[in-house]
Amino acid sequence: MNDKRKHWRRAGVAIGGAALLGLSAVAAVAAQPVAQSAQTPVAAANAVPQVAQAGATERAERHSVAGPSTASRQFCQDGAAWVRPHFAGLTLKGADTVTVRASAGESYTLTATHGTGRSLSTKSFRGNCVTVDAALSSPESRFAVDSLQSGTASADVVVAGAGDICGSNCTQTADVVKTINPAAVFTSGDNAYENGSLSDYRTRYDPAWGQFNNIIHPTPGNHEYQTSGATGYFDYFNGSGNADGKAGPRGKGYYSWDVGDWHFVALNTGSSSAVPVAAGSEQERWLRADLAASTKPCTAAYWHHPLFTRGSHSNSTFVKPLWDALYEHKADLILVGHDHNYQRYAPQRPDGTADATNGIRQVLVGTGGRAFYSFTKAQANVQAENDDTYGVLKLGLSSTGYRGDFVPVSGRTFTDTFTGSCKAKGNTTTPSYALSATPSAVSVVQGASASTKVTVTSSGGFNAATNLTVSGLPSGVTASVSPTSVTPPANGAAEATVTLNASSTAATGTANVTVTGTSGTLTKSTTVALTVNPAGGGGTCSGTNGTDVAIPDNTTVESSITISGCAGNASATSKAEVHIKHTYIGDLVVSLVAPDGTASVLHNKTGSGTDNIDQVYTVNLSGEVANGTWKLRVQDVASQDVGTIDTWSLNLGGGTSDPGDVFFDDFESDKGWQTNASATDNATTGKWERGDPEATTENGDKQLGTTTSGVNNLVTGRLAGSGAGSHDVDAGRTSITSPAITLPSGTLGLTLRWSVGFGTNAAAADYFKITVVGSTSKVVLDQRGNGAHINGSWRTLTADLSEFAGQSVRILIEAEDDTATPSLVEAQVDDVKITRA
Repeated sequence: MNDKRKHWRRAGVAIGGAALLGLSAVAAVAAQPVAQSAQTPVAAANAVPQVAQAGATERAERHSVAGPSTASRQFCQDGAAWVRPHFAGLTLKGADTVTVRASAGESYTLTATHGTGRSLSTKSFRGNCVTVDAALSSPESRFAVDSLQSGTASADVVVAGAGDICGSNCTQTADVVKTINPAAVFTSGDNAYENGSLSDYRTRYDPAWGQFNNIIHPTPGNHEYQTSGATGYFDYFNGSGNADGKAGPRGKGYYSWDVGDWHFVALNTGSSSAVPVAAGSEQERWLRADLAASTKPCTAAYWHHPLFTRGSHSNSTFVKPLWDALYEHKADLILVGHDHNYQRYAPQRPDGTADATNGIRQVLVGTGGRAFYSFTKAQANVQAENDDTYGVLKLGLSSTGYRGDFVPVSGRTFTDTFTGSCKAKGNTTTPSYALSATPSAVSVVQGASASTKVTVTSSGGFNAATNLTVSGLPSGVTASVSPTSVTPPANGAAEATVTLNASSTAATGTANVTVTGTSGTLTKSTTVALTVNPAGGGGTCSGTNGTDVAIPDNTTVESSITISGCAGNASATSKAEVHIKHTYIGDLVVSLVAPDGTASVLHNKTGSGTDNIDQVYTVNLSGEVANGTWKLRVQDVASQDVGTIDTWSLNLGGGTSDPGDVFFDDFESDKGWQTNASATDNATTGKWERGDPEATTENGDKQLGTTTSGVNNLVTGRLAGSGAGSHDVDAGRTSITSPAITLPSGTLGLTLRWSVGFGTNAAAADYFKITVVGSTSKVVLDQRGNGAHINGSWRTLTADLSEFAGQSVRILIEAEDDTATPSLVEAQVDDVKITRA
């Protein structure tokens, strides 16, 4: 290919000798897909590359040690202000260690936590010499020092990046990156609109940001996964069909790299169904092992979806397990995108509590070039924000802290500057493990079974067989464990399933069942709260009240749900799902009142002038008897704004569904819904899909950018595009059908959440309809246009399905834009549940 375009090269980098494993030489590369080649070295498995930096030199070394050994060797570079050794094939067993001592007095000890067969660079050590001391007793322990990096000036580096990039304005932000002249560039996802296809990357991303491909470290966003498997993303950065490359392993997309004295972790939240992020998932376990193995004093992680945002998207709560792992390992920065604006937060914990000592600072920098999203809600701990300026985050990184600068594109004036210090990170731990159960509270009906996943999580390099047993079972309940013994990889995790079987005569009530892990003399345990309910009463631990209750000014109102036949106490993870319509939620105090009068405050005058509460609250009600009348109490404490309790639900079992659920789908995973099952759909856009919706407005909300739980729902064209009407239902009908649902005998009920928005051009022929189809059909919802704006809002549908008892049914959801007159139609469905009373 004769590509005559100029590609920017970062100047001033000197690397002596060959480019060794773990040190990425800087070279210009062709910007059309980044293929694996000598110019774009790819880190080998279990290796963390150290990005080259200006003014640094590297010298090859040959020092190999195998246990048992107490070998010691000094490495020096004349005139150096700092030195940094690189280890290859580091394997340490048991209590074996390798200690690096610097001439200036610093030291760092490597242990089994740093992996098996791992290649890495340490932090930089002040002075011109380091001594490497081995303390190896196991013949399986070994390592090599194969290079020494050094510099005569500061070891500080500059990194720059942004998310939500190309777009229409990414040439401007590319100019900013070029001016910054960083050692490395990160992206926080949604790099090439609209669909992250290879064509999108070649025609939109490459002409602007492709010039940085020799120093790029990307992550994907949800738009990359609008092309199946994010193949366009991986083909562009890794090379067509290549299994690995700059974007990390194909199909995973998470990896890590070092620059200066910082460890960067690139994570993949682009599709939680394709690449899960839940606690115990492969990605979350990999993250914990990677963090434990890092030798750097400072840590940054980056991905697409923010846990906290006040933009048009909801908080992406599904990424909390990543936050949990990073918080536990004392990470310093989290960099995200998704909302197209800039938000800087004070250091905080994963639960949103401000924490100046151990909290992580999140910086949302979705300003790479895509159209802006405005701020729509309040959010705690925001220190700086802007929703109308494209720009790039510049990070100046030292071994002790950071300085961040938001650098705007030419002609714009908004800037932001912040600083922070890196938290102390330990570098020695005793081999051990932790035991946990998910869920930690389960309910079962007499004659049925329930299960929980038990996870053995290694720390300090622990990797021994662990036997699992169960005790404390109530009368009539037995347990099985599969497998009965697991061996976690060092700093990883292994899982087993505990199945609890309740006989038809099992004792009802709640008991704490103990799961014990035994490995040699090391014993750990965890408890599972098991509730056995009487046969026929399995669905009585939850309830819903959909009756509207007006909330006048300066008044207290209540709405009740009565629970009966739910044995024992409520769960420590009970759920209260609350939907209140109100024009100023800062006026409201919302409490859940137990049958004995104990009140748990759910919402306390926060949110200022934000409209409406649509929230699922997790409440520890383990000290409360489940049966009785529960109340949602709402106090309006100020004048002028009024509202309504729309609907609320209570689940005392702790989940979004309970044992009485016949069918439940919150659309966080694919459960087999089929679009166009009848092969008669003809809509050209706005077809039903499962996904994370983007908000649209036209004289009010039309498509909501929220869900009623989790991240995904069913939506007619989830994208916002340029506005309402860009991806709505056009030119015909679109439908989606549930999998077959076998209904038992008895009293059956359907509940679900729905929203529809119509424009003034919508007439009665334009509709949103839900039908239950069995031996007969029953229309349970039929909404029509009426020539006026109908704005979207989350509402609750309840319907009696007892007439379908004993049948196999499907739920058919339809929306149509009548072809006679084009009109605006946007619809959504979430949390579909069928229960038996």
